[in-house]
Amino acid sequence: MPGKKYMTMRNINRPLYFFGLSGMQVIMALLIVLFCFAVLKFWGLLALVPIYYLGNKIKAEQAKGNPDYISSMEVSRQTRKYFRDDSNVMNGL
Repeated sequence: MPGKKYMTMRNINRPLYFFGLSGMQVIMALLIVLFCFAVLKFWGLLALVPIYYLGNKIKAEQAKGNPDYISSMEVSRQTRKYFRDDSNVMNGL
């Protein structure tokens, strides 16, 4: 009668994942949170929320085919929204 085969030896070198992240990514995320809390106190942790939102927005825009989303945001912020035609050029067209 052959001996029992246990599944533990097959799984011994498989990587562990926590919330979809590898162990090193989890450690780095915890270090970033601890650093922000130690240096910037409460305001540093609040700054992580818009950074996370902007990161997700950039990923979504890159998936849509817009690789240069940040520079397009800067250009749209710097251009004027309304133009005043003092010399009535548009009426002459």
